[in-house]
This record gives sequence, C-alpha cells and structure tokens, in this order.
Amino acid sequence: MKEKVVFISVFILSIIYIIVGNRVAMKGDNKLKEVTKTESTKAKVIEIIGETKEYLNNYNYVPQDNSNNTETTDTIDINVEQNQEQQALLQVENQAENNELENTLIQSNEQQNVTEQSNEINNDYVIESSYNSDEYTTKIFFKARILNGPNKGQVVSAYQNISPFLGDNSDPVKKGNKVIISDKVINEYEPKIVFGNQEISWHMETYSRSSYLIILALIFFALILLFGRMKGVKTLISLVFTVLAVFAVYIPAIIGGQNIYAWTIVTCAFITISTIILVYGYSKKTLATALGCIGGVLVAGLITLFMNQFLKLTGFLDENSTHVYLMNAAIDLKAIIFGGILIGAEGAIMDVAIDISSSLNEVASKMEKPDFASIVKSGFNIGKDIMGTMTNTLILAYIGSSLATVIALSTSSVIQLLDFEMITVEVLQALAGSIGILTTIPLTSVIAAGLYKYKDMSKYVYKYNGNKNKAVDSEK
Repeated sequence: MKEKVVFISVFILSIIYIIVGNRVAMKGDNKLKEVTKTESTKAKVIEIIGETKEYLNNYNYVPQDNSNNTETTDTIDINVEQNQEQQALLQVENQAENNELENTLIQSNEQQNVTEQSNEINNDYVIESSYNSDEYTTKIFFKARILNGPNKGQVVSAYQNISPFLGDNSDPVKKGNKVIISDKVINEYEPKIVFGNQEISWHMETYSRSSYLIILALIFFALILLFGRMKGVKTLISLVFTVLAVFAVYIPAIIGGQNIYAWTIVTCAFITISTIILVYGYSKKTLATALGCIGGVLVAGLITLFMNQFLKLTGFLDENSTHVYLMNAAIDLKAIIFGGILIGAEGAIMDVAIDISSSLNEVASKMEKPDFASIVKSGFNIGKDIMGTMTNTLILAYIGSSLATVIALSTSSVIQLLDFEMITVEVLQALAGSIGILTTIPLTSVIAAGLYKYKDMSKYVYKYNGNKNKAVDSEK
C-alpha cells in the first residue's frame, strides 16, 4: 500500500512539474511559441511527371558593374547544347578586349573539361565556377497531395533535386512516397523552375520518416512490456516523463534565453528522482542511488566549468550553433555545452549508481551484522567490474555521435585535431562524463554503506530453521 501511495504521489508531482515547467519556460516568449507551432508540409506523391538532367561542364559568368564596384544579379548560364554558339558570340564581342578569355573558351571546347576555379578574366566578367563534363544535377518532377496544414488536400507540382557530384545519393522519389515539401525560395536567382509550360515553386526537402520511427518505437515499447511486465509499465512511464522534461520544459527554456545552467541542474535532478522512484519505488536503495547519481552529475558539471576557463570555448561549434545564436542572441552557447555534457552523462551515471546500490543492498541483506567498512569494500570491488565497460560505453557513444566530424578533420595530426573546438568539446564530454561515472562508484558505495549498516537491515536477513514456509530474523 505504501509503495502505491509513493508511486501515485511521484506520478502526480511529475505531471505538475511538466505543466508548470512548460508554462515558465514559454512565459512571455511569443517568438518561441511561433517556432514551436511551425509544422513541416507533408505530402504524398501521386504521380511522376518527368525528369531532367543538367550537365555542369560550362562556365558561369557574373557581369560586373565597374562604375560602383557592385555585382549585378544576372548570371549567364551556357548550356551544353548551346555551348559552342554562345561561346563563339562571346569571343566576337570580347576578342578585342581580352584575348585570354578567347583562348580559355576555345580550350574548353576542345578538351570538354574545365578545371579553372574562380579566375578573374577581365573587368567585364568573372568566371564563377566550373565542373567536369560528367558532373550533373537531376531534377525529378512530380505531383503530390498535401497531407496537413492550411493547404491540406491540395494537389501541387514539385521537384526533387539530386546532385551526385556534391555527394547527394538520395533515392529518386517514387509514386506513393511520403515527402516533406516547401514553397520557400531556395535560390534567389531562380525562384521558380520551369518544366514544360508550367512554373513549379514547390521543392522536396526530404523524405517523411517519422511514421517508420513511430513503428520502431512501438516495437520497443512492446518488448519492454513483454519482458518487464509491471516494471516495464513503470519504465515506460518514467521514459515519457524524461522525454517531456527535456522537450517540453528544458528545450523551450533554452530557446527562450533563460538560465541554462539552472535549468540543466533542475532537469537532471527531476529525471534522476522521478525515474528511480517510479521504477524502483522508495527505499534506502533508491535513496542511495539518487544521492550517488546527483553527486556524480555535479562532479561532471564542475569539471566542465573548470576546464572551460582553460579551453577558452566559444560555443560556436558548427552551423547549428550559429543557427541557434541567430534564433535568439540571448542563448548562452557555452552553457549549451555544459547542458549537453550533463544530460549526456545522466543516463550512464544513473545506471552505475543503481548497479552499485542494488548490489550492496543484496550484500548487506546477507550479512548478519552489516558493517560500514565491509560494505564500502564490496562497493569498490563491484565498481571495478562496472567502470571498464561503462566508461567505454560513454566514450564510444560520443565518438559515434561525432564520427563524421572526426573523419572530416582526420587529415590533421592528433594534436592539431584536439585543437579544433568541435573535437575539443567531444573529448571534454567523454572525459567529464567518465570522471563523473568514476566518482559515482565511491560516492554511492559510501552512501549505501552508511544507510545499510544499521541493525534494522537485519530484518531482511533470514536463516533456515528447518521449515520451508517459515523464516526467522537473524537477530532471533
């Protein structure tokens, strides 16, 4: 009965935290409310209407206005089919002014392989870019029915752009695919694409993948319920509260420009306490777990703050950081690093804490007279077996999440690689989180030993007295 009361109480308090926290995070931030209401336009492809392939083996010229040194917006694109005719015309018009342009254009006709990159030819034209003759862009045109938003039900024409020479190996869109489309202008020089006699302003951004992820999540939930039964239900409830705490409270608070350090500590404390009590109930074991976990997370946070003084971090790690800053200049990007490290290490530290406290609870329950030193020693021995795999897990998780970045920068030496801020932050995350794990082991062991050493733990110790259905307290 007591366990049910505690569970219901924590459940209700968690709901109150999510509701109140969300309102506090969203308070007075109209821009944030607009951002959170933004919805992508989903559509279902109902017909493929055509395809074009544009080779990029030609020059692009940007006319220059020498009177005021400003660039005009007109760009002369010479297509493959009209390459010789337009190049000849340019030769006639500019031969007297610049023989170098003529020689370069003739060479491009003979070799069909342009290798010059942004070379200034004369005061009238500048070569903007050039590519090999086998490089091309494919546009696939299709009709799609919009599935949501104010245009729901409307059939529109759109196109998919695939550029293999830029590493885009997307699958060509097919009938029946669900996609994300947009009518926002992506190229100010070419706001609309013409196919046949029709102007097409909608373009495909990406495939809609959410439905498949939802199916995979449902399988995951089903497996938790299958193997965990009632504890599986509690696990799912705690998982829902964790997700809501991050995405309904923590993230909105960050976007709103509020104190990230304070919200990070509050969020970590809430996730720790709610998860442990909802899943494992209230006992000395959960108390030791919660205190040990909070201690390990705080150590990781202090290390991050301390190292930031020496690493001189700015928070501008990539284009995403710049986007966040432009969204709201009040956002502290260095504080986001702090939050990322603590949130990322929270799960692993909690796992270590519950392993230590649960194991020591079992050890203490088998002792006739539990003593502090013996329990602490057992905790250290158990921790030695845990720390190897758990530390590797955390470090490998961080490496895996930034693998593309590591590969992109791998041409540098190891020491130089560590000087890049993106890599510096990843290494800091791994090391600070791992130190937090290592600190959690002795902290949880000492706290658990202090709680388990009392004689009232003897009621969990039983001795066989010859009757299978009866057990007696070890003190009797």
